[in-house]
Amino acid sequence: MPVDDAFVIKGRGVVFIGTITRGRIHSNDKVRVILENDREETATVIGIEFMKKIVDYAEKGDQVGLLVRGLTRL
Repeated sequence: MPVDDAFVIKGRGVVFIGTITRGRIHSNDKVRVILENDREETATVIGIEFMKKIVDYAEKGDQVGLLVRGLTRL
């Protein structure tokens, strides 16, 4: 998923906004995040928001907000 925007929510995690380009993602999935300078980190999806609703999963074509936990820094 290419990221359009990212926000840090203190005490909760990081929210990534973007459109899923392939596959399906579920809450509690582990994701690989590629940051600047090709630095990679692994994080856990703890929340998915689609169309202003909290959902259990999202799939190709959905524009979502993913709340992830486990990043040391952006």
